Amino acid sequence: EQIGRALHAVTHFRGQLREACAGAEPLALVLIDIADFGAVNHRLGADRADAILQEIGGRLAALLPGAGVAARLVGDEFALLLPASDPDAAARRLAAAAAAALDLPLAGVGGTVRLRAAMGLAAFPEDGRAPEALFARAKAALSEVKRAGGGADFLRGAMLARVDARRRAIGCVRDAVQEDRIRVWYQPKLRLADGAPDGHEALVRIFDRAGQVSGPGDWAEALDDPECAALLDAAVLRRVLADLRRAGSGTGTVLGRVAVNVSEHSLRRGDFATHLLRALARAGVAPAQLELEIVETVLVDQRTPELVAGFARLRAAGLRITLDDFGTGFASLSHLRDLPIDGLKIEKSFVLGLQADARNAPILRAIVMLAQALGLHTVAEGVESAEVADLLRELGFEAAQGYHFGRPQPLPEPQPVPQPEPAAAAPCQSVSD
Repeated sequence: EQIGRALHAVTHFRGQLREACAGAEPLALVLIDIADFGAVNHRLGADRADAILQEIGGRLAALLPGAGVAARLVGDEFALLLPASDPDAAARRLAAAAAAALDLPLAGVGGTVRLRAAMGLAAFPEDGRAPEALFARAKAALSEVKRAGGGADFLRGAMLARVDARRRAIGCVRDAVQEDRIRVWYQPKLRLADGAPDGHEALVRIFDRAGQVSGPGDWAEALDDPECAALLDAAVLRRVLADLRRAGSGTGTVLGRVAVNVSEHSLRRGDFATHLLRALARAGVAPAQLELEIVETVLVDQRTPELVAGFARLRAAGLRITLDDFGTGFASLSHLRDLPIDGLKIEKSFVLGLQADARNAPILRAIVMLAQALGLHTVAEGVESAEVADLLRELGFEAAQGYHFGRPQPLPEPQPVPQPEPAAAAPCQSVSD
């Protein structure tokens, strides 16, 4: 009997979906799966769990406008159909309302049970005009949210292409790390006052199996994945430390202090400062040869006190710490006052727009004056002409990098040491007894 009711619900809902798709009005199809409901079913038994699901279905139906349709498809999966000129906005509102509805006391439980719901969205007609295609898109979106652990309130079917691209990028980075296809190219930084070298920035390049090189624009989405970002950071640091050791062993290559970007994911993993100092010691590289560039989003992390303590240890050991992409993120004046940092690297959009927009110059001048008052060095990136370099010098910047000074280049491979030609062997002589 329960199976018959579930099949009837599916048949009835699909009929409503076909009828809605036959019209011309935009609508949203939302599939909802109650996360971890198996534990409730096991604890309370099938009958009581089914009664709870019926109550959940009633609550979801109550969230819909008059023209909306709700159905329990099978088990703990529900479907909602609602008119929506802006399906993404409607789904966001629905996700918030559904979360609130699932956080209320449920009958027969004897207390408040907090349930979570994964949601997959498809919009008519953008994501499909045929009901089967629309349902498949919503189902695929729901499956993706569930695969990701329900971390998103909902996912629209049209977003799956971006999800697939992100998955491919993660695979690209992971394979490159495993197969040792990560390389580091170095872009020079110069002092603006006299043009003297001021170290380099390490920039990541990945070579595919055919030997073609790619930059972050091809796999940047992978860096949103904490595990993947940490893997890449570790591979890059190993490569940089090896290059610094090689550059300091009489090869004639001078890198100076090398700036390395470190993701917030790596900074949050364990005791980053201890691991880095140990890696430097193993490589025989002085801490003063390394500079960490950190992003401003690190500053709003709830573990900021721990991170600050780690930064202080690294600075005490001789490392330089620079706040990267300053000017467009979360840093406040109190962060500049309280954080153990050594410098600011200005977000390159200010530099690239320095000549085109007169408002950029007073902003940069104010940043430089503030940095100087706090004892912080300043670096500008994205310098592509002598005119911009001159403007930055007049504004008081200490160092700069960009194509005007040099493009990123790999460290020259060590040349084999010529070996002397072996002496001709003496002819064999017979020895008589």
